Amino acid sequence: MIEPTARKLTDIQSQIILSSDLPEDIGMEGKIRDQGTLDYIVNEWNWKNNLFEHAAWLYYKITT
Repeated sequence: MIEPTARKLTDIQSQIILSSDLPEDIGMEGKIRDQGTLDYIVNEWNWKNNLFEHAAWLYYKITT
């Protein structure tokens, strides 16, 4: 399984925004509101041992 890093996620975010035609997305690529939160999420994700733990944790974080 690929381990995400904050940099990889920021690169993906940039690619998605650059491919967008929405006016509100112009100039927003690579901007992260809270770098600490992104680092925390990546760190927690990398501590999980299997796909089920990843999915359970992700769903929990989305709903709380």
